[in-house]
Amino acid sequence: MVLARIGFAFMPEYSITIPELLRRPLVEPSVSRTISLVNVPGRPFSPAVSALVRSAQSFAWPG
Repeated sequence: MVLARIGFAFMPEYSITIPELLRRPLVEPSVSRTISLVNVPGRPFSPAVSALVRSAQSFAWPG
Protein backbone atom coordinates (compact mmCIF):
# COMPACT_ATOMS: atom_id res chain seq x y z
CA MET A 1 0.00 0.00 0.00
CA VAL A 2 2.87 2.36 0.76
CA LEU A 3 4.50 1.72 -2.61
CA ALA A 4 1.14 2.33 -4.31
CA ARG A 5 0.95 5.65 -2.37
CA ILE A 6 -2.28 4.72 -0.64
CA GLY A 7 -0.70 3.88 2.71
CA PHE A 8 1.78 5.07 5.31
CA ALA A 9 4.57 3.35 7.27
CA PHE A 10 6.82 4.57 10.05
CA MET A 11 10.10 2.67 9.58
CA PRO A 12 13.75 2.89 10.63
CA GLU A 13 15.91 4.83 8.17
CA TYR A 14 18.04 1.91 6.99
CA SER A 15 15.22 -0.62 6.62
CA ILE A 16 13.90 0.87 3.37
CA THR A 17 15.36 -1.16 0.50
CA ILE A 18 13.06 -0.27 -2.40
CA PRO A 19 14.44 2.74 -4.31
CA GLU A 20 11.01 3.65 -5.75
CA LEU A 21 9.52 4.11 -2.28
CA LEU A 22 8.89 7.74 -1.36
CA ARG A 23 10.76 8.65 1.84
CA ARG A 24 10.46 11.66 4.08
CA PRO A 25 12.57 12.18 7.20
CA LEU A 26 10.83 12.75 10.51
CA VAL A 27 12.14 16.02 11.92
CA GLU A 28 9.86 16.77 14.87
CA PRO A 29 9.38 15.15 17.32
CA SER A 30 12.68 13.31 17.55
CA VAL A 31 12.51 9.55 17.84
CA SER A 32 14.91 7.45 19.91
CA ARG A 33 15.11 3.88 21.12
CA THR A 34 17.14 1.77 23.47
CA ILE A 35 18.30 -1.66 22.38
CA SER A 36 19.34 -4.16 25.04
CA LEU A 37 20.93 -7.57 24.75
CA VAL A 38 20.56 -9.54 27.98
CA ASN A 39 21.42 -13.07 29.03
CA VAL A 40 21.23 -15.39 32.03
CA PRO A 41 24.54 -15.22 33.96
CA GLY A 42 26.51 -18.46 33.86
CA ARG A 43 24.53 -20.00 31.01
CA PRO A 44 26.80 -20.97 28.09
CA PHE A 45 26.02 -19.49 24.69
CA SER A 46 25.19 -21.67 21.72
CA PRO A 47 27.32 -21.01 18.63
CA ALA A 48 24.48 -18.97 17.08
CA VAL A 49 24.05 -16.80 20.19
CA SER A 50 27.82 -16.31 20.42
CA ALA A 51 27.86 -15.05 16.84
CA LEU A 52 24.97 -12.67 17.58
CA VAL A 53 26.66 -11.27 20.69
CA ARG A 54 29.99 -10.76 18.86
CA SER A 55 28.18 -9.07 15.98
CA ALA A 56 26.26 -6.74 18.32
CA GLN A 57 29.41 -5.84 20.25
CA SER A 58 31.44 -5.05 17.13
CA PHE A 59 28.71 -3.04 15.37
CA ALA A 60 29.23 0.74 15.30
CA TRP A 61 25.84 1.71 16.76
CA PRO A 62 24.77 5.26 15.83
CA GLY A 63 24.38 7.76 18.64
